Amino acid sequence: MQLLDEVRELRSDEAHVEAEHLSVAQRVLEIEIERSKPRPAKAKRRRRIGWGVGLGVGGIGAAALGTFAVLSIVAGSVVAPPTTSTAAAAEVLERASEAALAQVGAVDAQLAPGQYLRVETVMDQVHTDGTAQDLPAETGAFRRHTVEVLYVPADRTQDWIVETRSDEITGVYGPDGQAFLESVLAEPQFDEASVTAYPAGVRTYGEETQTIDQYRDQYDEMPRDPDALLAWFESQTPGGYAGLAILNALHQNLPPADLRAALLGALSRLPEISLVAEDGDLATIERNNAGGDQQFVVDTRTGMLVSVIDPQRHPNAIVPDGLPDGVQTFTTSIVDSAPTPTR
Repeated sequence: MQLLDEVRELRSDEAHVEAEHLSVAQRVLEIEIERSKPRPAKAKRRRRIGWGVGLGVGGIGAAALGTFAVLSIVAGSVVAPPTTSTAAAAEVLERASEAALAQVGAVDAQLAPGQYLRVETVMDQVHTDGTAQDLPAETGAFRRHTVEVLYVPADRTQDWIVETRSDEITGVYGPDGQAFLESVLAEPQFDEASVTAYPAGVRTYGEETQTIDQYRDQYDEMPRDPDALLAWFESQTPGGYAGLAILNALHQNLPPADLRAALLGALSRLPEISLVAEDGDLATIERNNAGGDQQFVVDTRTGMLVSVIDPQRHPNAIVPDGLPDGVQTFTTSIVDSAPTPTR
């Protein structure tokens, strides 16, 4: 995997990753690289290659009725030059951590038997003729709008349902943009919009399996003290990737409230965070470390991760200025049923 090989070389002159830790770091990176791979998209045609809604290696991204609030961020609306205030970012995350602790209990404890936590993720992502090599656009790019809906059962040992909808192309850029789009759409396609059941939330890719909630089996061993939890992640994912792993654990706000609070507190201890902007209860924070940067939005009233932004990195003006490479937004609610699986 070319990108993984490149990541191994990052800061090789500064730090040595012990062999016993490399497999853990590799697991995190492989999952996120796979999630961030480009997928062709078109109305009534789609190609699925294991993409989920998660945090990428160079970029990344609820709550519900009653105790929860429905939230969303308009793509590009929160991307702004970051400040240098780590203290301000830490204060915001501490507020969000306290808000998470103020909730009644774990997210799944809010569900009655037979109900589902419905997490709708909207992804607006730029794909370019440099994406496959993790490089900026050369002569062509297009933007894809994707909607994926996850239904988490009250009893998480039952089937998790994933509804995928037909993609839309929302922009074509550069002198070779249309030709690049057509070449991508000409590749072999998988099924169009579908509804899939995953027993106990486990996805299977060939001979490998991956839980949708990837840290679920480690919840009990994760410390609830933020400092101890940060140390736990640093031991699991060396080389500066602890912050990325923590954001992955927060993804979709599936951990119990006490763990979410500790995860937010652990993020507040990171020296690489800075506050970009605040808009009411919504705060945009940037994390810049381990070979990349991400922006993420938290709601300081609910303690929820709301949105994740991969800032633009195309210096040659092929992609319009100010258009993020990727924006994921989450809208979550509690529902009484899930769609019937089609496969």
